[in-house]
Amino acid sequence: MTLSIGRLALIFFLASPLAAKAEGMEFYRGRTLMVVCDADNPVYKAVCLGYVAGVADVLGEANGGNVNGFQACFHTDDTTDAAILAVRVWLHGHPEYLNYSAAGAVAAALAEAWPCAGKKRTSLDDWSAVR
Repeated sequence: MTLSIGRLALIFFLASPLAAKAEGMEFYRGRTLMVVCDADNPVYKAVCLGYVAGVADVLGEANGGNVNGFQACFHTDDTTDAAILAVRVWLHGHPEYLNYSAAGAVAAALAEAWPCAGKKRTSLDDWSAVR
């Protein structure tokens, strides 16, 4: 029996302290996601990829998907690596938001990196829904 890299990542994640936090319904904050995305650990990199890609998938919905009021308009040649880099740069550049929801932080970062034409971007000052 062979295990795919995705299954191995899931097994390691479930055995990690981050999974224990998730089981207690303590949702990710920006600070936790920054640590995960900055890590050299391949399991944490897989968790970062999944988290950022999941938020990006919701934001990229053709019917105007949004997260906490943020929207992003991606191009067909955009990559998950570019999205992860945008999120990492944004998190390091906005330390005042590290205690807010990681999903909201990812959405804000992606909306800033890939704004939609003709759409009013939600202001970063309006974080009441993200807390």
